[in-house]
Amino acid sequence: MSWQIAEVVLTCLALCGLYALFHYSKLFKDRTLDEVIGYLRKVDWPEAKRLFDVYEEEKLMGFWTRRDFRRSQRARLDRAAEFLECMYHNNRIFLQWGSTEYKDMLHHHLQYEPETLDGIVQLVKTARRFRRIALVTMFKIAFLSLLHFDKLHLLPIPSVVALRKVGGADLLQAFEAVRDAAARLAGTAYGEEYAEEIMGSV
Repeated sequence: MSWQIAEVVLTCLALCGLYALFHYSKLFKDRTLDEVIGYLRKVDWPEAKRLFDVYEEEKLMGFWTRRDFRRSQRARLDRAAEFLECMYHNNRIFLQWGSTEYKDMLHHHLQYEPETLDGIVQLVKTARRFRRIALVTMFKIAFLSLLHFDKLHLLPIPSVVALRKVGGADLLQAFEAVRDAAARLAGTAYGEEYAEEIMGSV
């Protein structure tokens, strides 16, 4: 019996690994700045900050009945997933661009100004950091969604605001750091109009 369980687990892990490999292989990874701006998704920042604001959540908790608040939190969880998907998509675009700039520099032996080189390194570093934070948050959202806490009233009502913190990191601030790093690199290497376009696109 234990061997059969192990076989099922190993099969599932293998399938997940194959899916991840397939997904990674089909991505368009060698991205230039011209293939960044038009591919970004706009985030409604005032709404995102309101969603992850502890005082707003406490206000809702006092306004709704417990049953209605439970349902409201489930809808807010979907909203959080939507914002996170947009941020994760934009982060992937920025990381692909920063990685392409770095690889081109090494492959073609390009000599960048120290400020530009620092901008590339900072973009890749902050984008990788956000990716780690976002993946943890995505897992939490998926787990909470599977619980169906809006219908199972014995389960505690989760806090959407709590999803903003991963360890000592802040989800929104981590993405803003990526956006700012991308805009700074674009401005340094290509001109301020590109930096403004990036800031206006996310």
